[in-house]
Amino acid sequence: MAKQFKLSLLTPNEPIFQGMVNSLVIPAEEGYWGILAMHMPSIIRLKKGRVRVKINGEEKEWEIKGGYAWVERDETALLVELSEKEQD
Repeated sequence: MAKQFKLSLLTPNEPIFQGMVNSLVIPAEEGYWGILAMHMPSIIRLKKGRVRVKINGEEKEWEIKGGYAWVERDETALLVELSEKEQD
């Protein structure tokens, strides 16, 4: 089983998801980034697109307008604005 890391997906109004995940794919300005546990620490500007996570074989995803990612070796936080579709 792949090593997990803590993910916090936050909007200005409320937390959307907080928990342990196996992998994360984010829409960065340079293209999509894949994040796993022990990733190099980074601060990443996000663009419009889909945030995807895998949790023990299950996938979840959210459509965002943009935001920022703060990546550490065992924890990642995303501060994002959800698309209108996700807010409904």
